[in-house]
Amino acid sequence: MSKKEMIMEAALKLFNEFGFHGTPTSKIAKEAGVSNGTLFNYFSTKEDLINSLYLKELSGCKECIFKGFSEDLSVKEAVESLWTNAIRWSIKCPDMFKFREQFAHSPYINNINKEKTEELFRFAHGLIEKGIGEGIFKHKNTKLICHYMEGALIHTTKYILENKDENVDDLIKESFNMLWGGVGS
Repeated sequence: MSKKEMIMEAALKLFNEFGFHGTPTSKIAKEAGVSNGTLFNYFSTKEDLINSLYLKELSGCKECIFKGFSEDLSVKEAVESLWTNAIRWSIKCPDMFKFREQFAHSPYINNINKEKTEELFRFAHGLIEKGIGEGIFKHKNTKLICHYMEGALIHTTKYILENKDENVDDLIKESFNMLWGGVGS
C-alpha cells in the first residue's frame, strides 16, 4: 500500500470515529505511520484530504452502481438495478457509506468541484425525467423524486447494516417495492 493510500485509510477510520473537526492532521499522520510533512506532500490541506476521500468514494460507488447496467432496461428495471447495486455497494463498504453520510451533512460538500460530483446525479435525473415523460411516475418534480429516493436508499442501507440477521436480498427487494409504490404508477 502506498503512503497516500495509508493516509487515506487512516483518515477514513479517524473521520468516522472522531468526525472531521475532531481529527487533526497530526492524528491522521500518526495513525498512518507517516510524518505530518509527508501527509502534506500528498494533500495540501485537511479539506483536500476530505475531498479526495469523497471523490474516491464517489468513483467506487459509481463503478458498482452501474455494474451490469444496460440501456435496454425499462425505467423501472433501471431504477431497480441502480437501487440494488447502490445498497449492495453501501453494505459492502460500510466505512465509506458512513463517511459519505458525514460528508453530505458537512460544509465540505459546498467546496468540492460540482462537475466531478454531478455526473451520477445527471444520469439519475435523466432517468427520472424519462420516466416522467413516459407517465410512469406519480409525481412530476424530478429533484424531489431523486431526493426522496436518496433518503429511502440511505435509510434502507442503515436498516440493513443494523439488522444483519435479516435476509439482505429480501430486504432489498421489499424496500424497492415500497419505494416504487410511493413514486411509480
